[in-house]
Amino acid sequence: SVVNVDSLDDPKFDLSVDRLKNQEFIETELNKILSTQNSDYWINKLNEAKVPCAPINKFSEALSDEQVIHRNMMVEVSHPDGGTVKMPGNPVKMSYTNEDSYSPPPHLGKDTKEVLKIWSDYDEDKINKLIKDQVVGSIN
Repeated sequence: SVVNVDSLDDPKFDLSVDRLKNQEFIETELNKILSTQNSDYWINKLNEAKVPCAPINKFSEALSDEQVIHRNMMVEVSHPDGGTVKMPGNPVKMSYTNEDSYSPPPHLGKDTKEVLKIWSDYDEDKINKLIKDQVVGSIN
């Protein structure tokens, strides 16, 4: 066994509040144990013990992860400038929801006026001055 079995009976690990108080000790001990093997080894061991787990992927690995692809978490959307752009898919999957209705991101500054009108109490003159003074960008 890779875990010190005596530690499992220690009362300082009985309740989640106790484990939280001893988090630094637990992390140190786990790091000592986990650093002895690679992540594939531990994922296999945890899967054998029916402990839900998954690797922590680098960004590049996450985008090509089989579960990300299977769940349609990255989608390709046609862009008005030509070509396609990859975007995050909808994380909420429902039976009767059309998941194919994605829009490409707007050009930088395209929605500046509309966003400021909605989310600030600035009037048209104030917004135009911010654009003129290059405080915010706009392509309108």
